[in-house]
Amino acid sequence: MKKKHFKMFKKGKIWCYMGIVVLSTTLGLITSSRSIQADTSSTENTVNVGQQGAVNDAATTTLRTTDRDNVQVVQDTKDNIKQAANNNSAFVDISSVDPQASTSATQEGWQNENGNTYYYQDGTKLVGQQLLNGKNYYFNDQGVVQKNYFLTKDNHTYYYQNDGTRLDNGFYNNWGHTYYFGNDGTRLDNGFYNNWGHTYYFGNDGARLDNGFYNNWGHTYYFGNDGARWDNHFYNNWGHTYYFGNDGARLDNGFYNNWGHTYYFGNDGARWDNRFYNNWGHTYYFGNDGARWDNRFMNNWGHMYYFGNDGALVTNQFVQHGGQTYYALSNGVLNAPRYFSQFTPIYAPEGCAVASLAMLLSIKNEYFNLADAYNNLPQYGGVYNTGAFRGIISPEALTNYAHKWDSNVRNITGSSLEDISRLVWAGHPVLYYGMSSFERAGQRNHAKVIVGENNGYFHIYDPCYWNQGQRAHTAGGNAYDWGADSWQSWGAIASEYIGKAITIY
Repeated sequence: MKKKHFKMFKKGKIWCYMGIVVLSTTLGLITSSRSIQADTSSTENTVNVGQQGAVNDAATTTLRTTDRDNVQVVQDTKDNIKQAANNNSAFVDISSVDPQASTSATQEGWQNENGNTYYYQDGTKLVGQQLLNGKNYYFNDQGVVQKNYFLTKDNHTYYYQNDGTRLDNGFYNNWGHTYYFGNDGTRLDNGFYNNWGHTYYFGNDGARLDNGFYNNWGHTYYFGNDGARWDNHFYNNWGHTYYFGNDGARLDNGFYNNWGHTYYFGNDGARWDNRFYNNWGHTYYFGNDGARWDNRFMNNWGHMYYFGNDGALVTNQFVQHGGQTYYALSNGVLNAPRYFSQFTPIYAPEGCAVASLAMLLSIKNEYFNLADAYNNLPQYGGVYNTGAFRGIISPEALTNYAHKWDSNVRNITGSSLEDISRLVWAGHPVLYYGMSSFERAGQRNHAKVIVGENNGYFHIYDPCYWNQGQRAHTAGGNAYDWGADSWQSWGAIASEYIGKAITIY
């Protein structure tokens, strides 16, 4: 037997009935029952309605809600049942009745859902790069705003901060490095950044170069611990000193002038300390502090050297130092005149001109055979026989004789002591004619050599002694018995000098 069951729902203020057809075996026609029977179960309440309208006075109020059709089933009072019977309908088909729809307002703007942040525009989630209120954000394909996120696009890198905004014109620090993102948000890769009076470099990976070297354009640059390029700055490492110029480029194979000194930096950029440098046909020396030696003397390897005002090692020139005349040989060694005696190793009592000439030439490290020079000297009476001596060779004749060995010997007869002083201060020794310790008549038949000057005193080598160490008043005994090697005042020299002299260039 088929039974009709009714479920009630409310539309507005009207209760409606939904007929449920229970099929016993197969689907049949819906029929009405002439009796009213209320059956209950643990799952739902049902009401059977007959055509006679019999109603149970006992009303029930059990409700059941289903999620599928959102329809409320209510078993209500007999008044409602009667109302349905009065409409001559066994049941009401709710398929023709529209339930009240549940609607919500359209979402707009920022929304937080399940721990994610979205932005709605006209009810739609935004995705991709978006400019909102003057700031840039990036939303993934699901519309979630990306935070603390790196985006690589079109060969550029962007960073979105913890609040989701893109980092524009700012620095980012992580992994022990510093990165810079420009005004358009792109990370600066392999580029320079200028600010605060400094230059910074960001490498191919975007990391700022700190405490490192950068090579480009044939130059080397250094960036310090704070990333700033070193400009006009010295850098010390590996036991060397380096200099980076105003443009930041390391000075390689070049000179640097400061503090009244000149410095040289080699091909590797290292400053040359305690080292010789050869160029332009000259030799230079840079001291322990790297400063070039200008107008300075060096003592080394048993010799003395002089570096001139331009720093070049002086060669083949006359030099005066400490009141002494020197000649800088071709290797730079400063050579002073050597003392020669007219008594030894060859005894030539009238050979003072040859002995003095030997001293004059010795400053240039030029020497001749003494025996040949004595034997061939064009001096009347020779050099060995005092009794045959008629006077010393003239300055002119001695100059011509000296040209056998050096054409730069010059006759300077007529020069004043001031002239001689200037020559000596320029490093030139001077052979002059004066008095020996044996002369009594004052004929000035003796040759001596001025080898230096200092504080108004001349340094005199006199060949009329047996050796350089022989002291004053140990020879002829007159007022000019000054010893082989002595310092004499201008007045003493002026008392014997008669204007006859030769020198060497």
